[in-house]
Amino acid sequence: MTILKLVRPTIEYKEDILKYQQEFKATKEVIHGSSSLHKFDNFDEWFEKVQHSDNLERIPHGMVPATQFLCVNAQNKIVGMVNIRHYLNDYLIQIGGHVGYSVRPDERRKGIAKWMLKESLSFLKEKDVERALITCDVDNIGSRNTILANGGRLESIVYDEYDDIDVERYWIEIE
Repeated sequence: MTILKLVRPTIEYKEDILKYQQEFKATKEVIHGSSSLHKFDNFDEWFEKVQHSDNLERIPHGMVPATQFLCVNAQNKIVGMVNIRHYLNDYLIQIGGHVGYSVRPDERRKGIAKWMLKESLSFLKEKDVERALITCDVDNIGSRNTILANGGRLESIVYDEYDDIDVERYWIEIE
């Protein structure tokens, strides 16, 4: 696999972030792990949101602190995104979990998601999280395999009323 690293979003990545957004829009996919990038028409509003998403005093009521990362390759191209929630609220314990991630459509099936999830677990360990909840839609075979490859144990399948889909809930012990 190519050399990967997780970096915080900066203004230097604006054009590539917008391309990432457009590629998902073209495939009509939600950009999981992107702090809802697919819902923003204005880059500056999204960028402002992610700059403060890990500061409890600056996030909206009911949200939890989270850290947004871009996954970039050796050429500094964004190949994935990952959002790591520092702890869980009622919604996240049921549906969202600790980690959300996506891989650029033309970069899939290269082990990128597996690598991002592994790095996310290391980040959570630094936050003193001992067990991570990771979820995926029941029809997302790639994500399921990513979770299983990182030690995920299926706990349950729940119905997500908002997205009208069944969601698999996996726990991973962080060592």
